[in-house]
Amino acid sequence: MLPEGVGVLAGLDTEERKELGKYFEYPEYKPGDEVVHFGNTADDMYFVVSGTLRMFRHELELGVLKPGDHFGELGLIAHRPRAATIRAETPLSLARLNRKRFEELQAAKPQLAVKLMSGLIATLGRQLVERTESLDLVLRQRSLPRQATVKVKREDGSVSEVKTGSFVQEILPPSIAGATVVAALVNRRVSSLDTQIFSDVDLEPLTSNHWEGERVLRHSLALLLMEAAEEISPPLSLRLGFGVGAAQWLELPHGHALTPREIADKLTRRMRELIQHHADFREEWWGIDEALNYFEKRGQVDAVQLLQTARALNVPLVTCGRLFSIYNGPLLPHAGLVGDFLIIPNGSSLILLSGTESTVTAGFSSFARLSEESRHWLKSFELNSLGALNRACVDGRVSEVIRVAEGYHEKRLAQLADQIVARPDIKIVCVSGPSSSGKTTFIRRLSIQLRINGLIPEGISIDDYYHNRDDVPLNECGEKDFETIHALNLKLLAEHLKALVSGQAQKTARYDFRTGICDHTGGAEITLGPQKLLVLEGIHGLNPELLSDVVPPNQVFRIFIQPLLTLPIDKVSHVNPSDLRLLRRIVRDRRQRGFATEDNIRRWGDVRAGEHAYIFPHVDRADAVFDTSLIYEMSVLKVYADRYLLEVPPHSASYATAFRLRQLLEMFVAVSPDDVPSTSILREFIGAGSFEH
Repeated sequence: MLPEGVGVLAGLDTEERKELGKYFEYPEYKPGDEVVHFGNTADDMYFVVSGTLRMFRHELELGVLKPGDHFGELGLIAHRPRAATIRAETPLSLARLNRKRFEELQAAKPQLAVKLMSGLIATLGRQLVERTESLDLVLRQRSLPRQATVKVKREDGSVSEVKTGSFVQEILPPSIAGATVVAALVNRRVSSLDTQIFSDVDLEPLTSNHWEGERVLRHSLALLLMEAAEEISPPLSLRLGFGVGAAQWLELPHGHALTPREIADKLTRRMRELIQHHADFREEWWGIDEALNYFEKRGQVDAVQLLQTARALNVPLVTCGRLFSIYNGPLLPHAGLVGDFLIIPNGSSLILLSGTESTVTAGFSSFARLSEESRHWLKSFELNSLGALNRACVDGRVSEVIRVAEGYHEKRLAQLADQIVARPDIKIVCVSGPSSSGKTTFIRRLSIQLRINGLIPEGISIDDYYHNRDDVPLNECGEKDFETIHALNLKLLAEHLKALVSGQAQKTARYDFRTGICDHTGGAEITLGPQKLLVLEGIHGLNPELLSDVVPPNQVFRIFIQPLLTLPIDKVSHVNPSDLRLLRRIVRDRRQRGFATEDNIRRWGDVRAGEHAYIFPHVDRADAVFDTSLIYEMSVLKVYADRYLLEVPPHSASYATAFRLRQLLEMFVAVSPDDVPSTSILREFIGAGSFEH
């Protein structure tokens, strides 16, 4: 029988309740049983006869339902999806009315049906008034009330009016020139598509073709992957590792019951299910103590350590189901926009590829192995996350951290020198790597190790052989393409190298970055005699075209260098090596070359495109790979970069990246540059190094 006349049933007498009760079913549930599930569509409503239930939206508890309460009325009336998951807390008896039986009630007992509907409308009306009054209280507490409409200025300069509170996704197109719109620039800040607009704004779509849009897509894919891993049985403690291009290294736990192939299949199936059901990516603000408690219970030490140095009382977390992660930038509104992906077994690990047409970058496995080697020694030093680094800085261990990191570099440099000396036929050592990898200082320090082994290195920077700026070829956007190998005067370089290899004295070239002019004989004069070795430095050092007419391949030793270490922020997010390189570049060029931060960021997309086109395809030609990252360097770069990033004006196209990098640096505890050794690779970017001319 229906419960006593309270709430919706308050207007019914005993006989009417008995009559109405004939149209209900009376299911019973055990504690823990799920009655309705968030997002499912159904057409029945319930009254609680006895027992209690708890309501949840994902893992957030919304309240308790007791005898006399009802739920699911919008499913009955409007066929709306369930707004919460509701589970039995105690042994439970419910009264259930589905749409078919309600229609029978309307036909047989129209007056009784009207009374039931009147009770439902009155209850919903009270709830609406309560919410309206709460909203009115919030609005009246503002110094200025919100407008009914706001103006949106688009990229083409057109202006339109939309309702206050409109979602960005409702205003922007779903795609542009075949590329999915994954986020938006709201006043030049990267924002999720489910952002609401409450004031006049400049609004631009952001697709995955832009590096900031690509970041949104890959961050969302990583969170989706970790959510799927959370649901695998037995549970899978998956860890994200090195990433480059479309590929992300995934480290599997040792001794798992499933093979890598089986794990890849399980993850793929669950991720595709989440994509098919458009699982929501949500951002929630948690109190700092609540967030700490959550991560402590789950043993996520990296997140705990990071939050312990946070300044705010509240912290944003993101989720698409059970797993919560520290906010590290906007996400897609739902998993349906993730697109396709592949998970490929790779020995005892996996590789995640975004997009089925993507390929694993040449040398990727070498990168990942070297990155993992760095991780192992950092773990033994108890510095395996950003939070751990911050804690070491706070505890006064930063000098020790710097000494160990620099000592690790020196050890590996000595090992490289030993490899070169072991091959007496080598005449030229080529050092290549993407922008801001630290090539210049790396060569100076490698040269010292070579001298210790009895060799006398002579260095040439390939950058000194650029064509005059006016003669540099243009890219497809009509801008100077400094990344292509054809920006170099290859003919002049070959002439000089042939003369040197044959034992002649040669005046080398010198390029002035400020004027954009190359002086063909403005550099040092070099002669290669006995025990001498030529060391070439430049982004194209691995390209076979560079030395094809100079010496045979067996007389060249090629080294690829790049920052590879990716400090975990938490289980889902890492510090991206490309962000580290961009910050290095910003600081160096702003301090030493007179380049504005705004212009440097604007060109970063072309720089990265050039790296993928001209550098990474040749990585597998390298005889050795060297990781130039230093675990502490972001804390030092913060001292300079924070101010340089503030110089980017809000109206600039570079502002979105500058703003995001400032948010990233906010996570780091600053370290004084005075503690950095003069021989460190980091000195190449912050200045005052021993190897500066």
